[in-house]
Amino acid sequence: MDELRRRLKDFLKGELGIKPKKMELYEQAFRHRSYVHEQNRPVTESNERMEFLGDSVLGLALVDYLCTTHKDLEEGDMSKMKAQLGSRQTLAEVGRRLGLGDYLVMGRGEEIAGSQHLPSLVSNAYEALVGALYLDRGYHEAAEFVIRSLEPEFGKDLLTADYKSGLQEFAQRRFRTSPNYQVVRAYGPEHHKTFEILARLNGKVYGRGRGHSKKDAEQDAARHALKRFGVNQPSHEEPRRPAMVPGAPPKRRWFWPFGGRS
Repeated sequence: MDELRRRLKDFLKGELGIKPKKMELYEQAFRHRSYVHEQNRPVTESNERMEFLGDSVLGLALVDYLCTTHKDLEEGDMSKMKAQLGSRQTLAEVGRRLGLGDYLVMGRGEEIAGSQHLPSLVSNAYEALVGALYLDRGYHEAAEFVIRSLEPEFGKDLLTADYKSGLQEFAQRRFRTSPNYQVVRAYGPEHHKTFEILARLNGKVYGRGRGHSKKDAEQDAARHALKRFGVNQPSHEEPRRPAMVPGAPPKRRWFWPFGGRS
C-alpha cells in the first residue's frame, strides 16, 4: 500500500500538477467499490461519495467559467455547452487522456477483466478526483484543474455537437414525435464492447450508429439520421473561442457573478 501511495503521489504531482496535502483523500478518489467490498470495508470508503461531491464542483466550475468567458451567450446555449463538457463521454475521454484508469484500485476480478479502463469508471474517477481536490485544496484549485484538464474540449463546437438533441428538436417539428433508439447488436470483449444502435421515427429506421458505449452509438445513429434528412451538420473546423494554452491556468481567476469563494 505504501508503494501504491507513492506511485499515486508521484502521478498527482508530476503529471497533474497537484500538490496534495491529505493523500488519503486522493487514495479514496481512486478506490473502486469492488476493492472495498473485497476487503470487507464500508462502501463509504469507496470513491462513490467523492464522485458525488466532484460532480457538483465540476458543474459549478463549468458554469463559473462559462458565465465569465462567454458573456454574449444566452442561458440556453450555456446550458448546452455545460452538458457537453460535463457529459460522461467527455469526462471519460479526458480521464483516459490523463491516464486515470492506471491508478484505479479495483477488486481482483475487476482488475483481471480490465475494468479500470471502462469509460464509465474513468469518468467516475475524474469526478472523484475533482471532489478530493476540492476537499484538499479548495474551490479555486479544483476549478482551475477542471478548466485546465478540459482545455482541449473548448476548441470544439459545443453548441451543435449534441446530435441527439438536434434530432429530438427536428423530430418534434417535423413528425410531432420523439426518436426511439434500439440496440440491435453488441460485440467485442466485455471491457471494450461495440454497440450498434438504430434511430427510429414512427417505427421507421432513419439512422444506424456504432460506438463503444450506448450513448456514443446513439449519438452516431442520430448523426446519420440528421444527415439523411439533410439537416446541417456540426462543423469542427473553426472553434468558437481560442483554446487555452495546454497546462496553463486561465489568465485571470474567474468568479461566480455573485461573489468570489475561498
